[in-house]
Amino acid sequence: MHFLCEVSQLFEVYIFSSNSTTFTKAVIDKINRNRPYIKDFLAKDSCFFTKRGYCIKDMRIIKNR
Repeated sequence: MHFLCEVSQLFEVYIFSSNSTTFTKAVIDKINRNRPYIKDFLAKDSCFFTKRGYCIKDMRIIKNR
C-alpha cells in the first residue's frame, strides 16, 4: 500500500491484466478501497490472442501516457 501511495503521487497508475474484467475489478477494488491509488485498468478484453491462443497485452493501445 505504501508503494502504491507513493507512486500514485507521481504517476497515473493503471493495471493491465490478462484476467477477466470481473476478476481484475474485484482484485483492484480489494487493493484500492476508497483510495485513489489506481486510476483505471485494462483487462482481457483489451488483449489480443495469437494463432496459438496466447494472450498478448499490446501496450500500443495506451495513448498519451
